[in-house]
Formats: sequence, structure tokens, C-alpha cells
Amino acid sequence: MLQDDINVPVFIQSDGDKHEVIIEQVTVCATSALCEAILCLFLSHYIFNLQYGQFKMFLLFVQIFLLGITDDDSKLPAKLRSFIVKIATVAKRTA
Repeated sequence: MLQDDINVPVFIQSDGDKHEVIIEQVTVCATSALCEAILCLFLSHYIFNLQYGQFKMFLLFVQIFLLGITDDDSKLPAKLRSFIVKIATVAKRTA
């Protein structure tokens, strides 16, 4: 992400089978599928150029490993690189 990213409160609120992505107290996405809410959470940060903040490790994982989106500012922290190597190792063993 860029140095001038905007820092606003973004989170997922879940109530049973309903998951909402909320940005500055406004629901921007409501779904019954948690995976869709997570994707909407990521897309909200990426599209609106928001700081990853407390979700940094998780959203970098989604961005780089799951979606294959990389840029100069998205270098993986050592812990996340290690986690991805472990996942790849397990995936090779089960393939």
C-alpha cells in the first residue's frame, strides 16, 4: 500500500448467518457467506486505498497469496513468508 493510505475504521460484524463489512459506521457489504465478507473487507481496503492497520498480516496474505496481487509496497513480513512456505509444503504433500 502507499505511504499516504487513509486510516479509517473498517471491520466485519457477524450476527449468526449475516456478515457485514462496515466502514466508518456505514455497511458497504452484507452477505451470508463469510468468505464473501472477507473478500469485501480486502477489496474495501484495496479499492479505497485504506491502511491495512490491525488486519495487515491477514490482508497481505489475502492480497499476495490468495489473489496474486503484488506491488513494490507489499513485501511480505518474515512471519507471513514462513507461514506461506508451510502451507505450500503441506499442499505439495497432499497433492
